[in-house]
Amino acid sequence: MEMLDCDNDLQDEDTIISVCVGLVTVDREKRVVHFIHRTVQEYFNSICAEWVPEGQTMITHSCLTYMSMQPSKQPALQEETVFAIDLTDLFVRYKFLRYAGQNWGFHLAHTDDATVHTRVRAFLRDKERLACASAIMLAERTLLRRYVCFTKEASPLHVCIWFGMWSTAQSLIAEGADESQRDGMGRTLLSWAAEKGHTKIVQHVLARGDVEVDAKDKMGRTPLSWASEGGHTAIAKILLPRTDVEANTKDDNRRTPLSRAAQNGHIEIVQLLLARQDVEADLEDEEGSTPLSWAVVSRHTAIVRLLLASDNTRANMKDKEGRAPLSWAAEVGHTEVVELLLARADIEADVEDGSGRTPLSQASENGHAEVVELLLAHPDVQADTVDEGGRTPLLWAAYNGHPGVVALLLARDEVD
Repeated sequence: MEMLDCDNDLQDEDTIISVCVGLVTVDREKRVVHFIHRTVQEYFNSICAEWVPEGQTMITHSCLTYMSMQPSKQPALQEETVFAIDLTDLFVRYKFLRYAGQNWGFHLAHTDDATVHTRVRAFLRDKERLACASAIMLAERTLLRRYVCFTKEASPLHVCIWFGMWSTAQSLIAEGADESQRDGMGRTLLSWAAEKGHTKIVQHVLARGDVEVDAKDKMGRTPLSWASEGGHTAIAKILLPRTDVEANTKDDNRRTPLSRAAQNGHIEIVQLLLARQDVEADLEDEEGSTPLSWAVVSRHTAIVRLLLASDNTRANMKDKEGRAPLSWAAEVGHTEVVELLLARADIEADVEDGSGRTPLSQASENGHAEVVELLLAHPDVQADTVDEGGRTPLLWAAYNGHPGVVALLLARDEVD
């Protein structure tokens, strides 16, 4: 079958519900069929291998078939803008396409069926289908709720690495596939394996001996950077002891592995990096943000503690907006971090940002009463500071409808 007729080839909702005898329900708003309760899914997961031993093989075949139909060859998948390929409309029309493209490899991992593995190798050698399949595989949901692919020219080996299909990759290598090939963003196989957390594949790739371990992609990122962002501690432990890996490497946004790990809350990797003398704990990125700033904004208290314990961390460091970590903590209402920062003798509790706003101003605007109380209790904090827009903390609180904060501020003698 080469052409999919979405109006006639798919079963209607009533038929699906009838066949499944009450085990499923339909979310008509989202147009999704799902089990009536998670315990039903858990039960079927526990017995599926026994009841349907060829299930994973069948699903893999279904995914490959779906991706081989006409929709995945349409121009929408192949027309590239400067930045990305937008697949949203295609996913809306062909409901199973995103699932098939992003999960077929995981189903393949659970089957030893020779037929489906042979079919996969043939599928990966088809340049047209590979280009479409890799675009679907890499599609990410943006803030505008569009599904966009940012990476171009993924090779068959890159696709194998993405899904952790090392045995398939080895077969392709034996057939002459180029292990040194980079994708359209300049990323190596090692980079992909590090991002996805495939420790065994990282070990296999490194065993070659001729690998550029610290190779930077077009964004200036290394495998260590990707592993740090993903929280893959085992891979970080493999890479960090190597003399050909720079632990403090900066990408094109001047962000380090420590910055990535701090933002994403990966405390073990943060500990590994801080234990090294060649890692700068307070390095600013392109926006002036430090690892501490990222940890504060992302609400990772344990990492904030670690960074503050470092002799090289400046708690009052301002970013390009003139904002210090205390300002960000006050804005998001992170009471515990505010307490940690205010407990420091070197903290500037009333520090102004580029707009003349203080942490108290930020907390007042957002209605964080506990943070406001903590700040007001500090001897260096003035309750009636005026920012460049002529607004005081009281005005911010009143304008945004926070009566509790208004009451706290009015209780101060200096506030009119």
